[in-house]
Amino acid sequence: MRSVMWTSTNLELDSRTTATTLRDGSRDLSFREVIGLWREYPEFRAWFTLRLRESPFDAYYWELPPVTNQTLDRTFEYVLIDAPGFIGLSADAEPFRAQFAARGSAEVLTFPNLRGDAVLVVPAPVSSEDCYMHLAHFVRRAPVAQVDVFWKAVGMRCRSVCRTAPSGSAPPGWECRGCTHASTRGPNTTAMGATRCHRKHVLDRVL
Repeated sequence: MRSVMWTSTNLELDSRTTATTLRDGSRDLSFREVIGLWREYPEFRAWFTLRLRESPFDAYYWELPPVTNQTLDRTFEYVLIDAPGFIGLSADAEPFRAQFAARGSAEVLTFPNLRGDAVLVVPAPVSSEDCYMHLAHFVRRAPVAQVDVFWKAVGMRCRSVCRTAPSGSAPPGWECRGCTHASTRGPNTTAMGATRCHRKHVLDRVL
C-alpha cells in the first residue's frame, strides 16, 4: 500500500457550484493519474468517494471537462452543481431491466446507450432503490463495496476509451457526468444523452 498524501482544494464558483482539484503531496494530479488511481488503488477510491460525500449539496451534478488522449495530462478537476430538482424524484430501473436481468452477480454494468454514442457505467440494484436516485445518494447510501467497484469500472472504461481512439485522426474524447438515475421525468435525462437518468456515469464521446 502506498503512502496516502492526497488532498483536495475546493473553490466556490457561486452559491450552487463548487470546483475541485486534487493533489498528491505538492503537485496537482492529472486526469491520467486519477484514471490510474481509480483503476488500481482502493484506498484512493475510498478517499475520492469521501470527497463527494462531504459536499454541502443534498443532490448534485458531477461534471468533468471533455478529455482526449491529447489532454490526459492536464490537471484533473471536476465541478459539483447543486441539483435540488432531483430531491423527491423516484428511481426507475425499467429502461435497464434486460441488462439487470442478465447481470449474474455483477454489481456494476458497462454497456452502450441506445444510440451508441455514449458508454454507461451503471450500478445494479443490489440495495434499496433509494440508493440509486442520483450520485449524491449513491456515494452516501449504497453499499461501500459497490461504490468501490463502480469507481474502478469508471477508471477501466476511461482507459479503454482512450486506448481505442482511431489511428490517424484526432482521438475521441470522453466526458463523465454524474447525477444519474432518477425518474424519466427528472431534469437530467437530456444531460446524459439517454432516454432516462441511469445510475451514475456516462462516458460521452466528444467527436
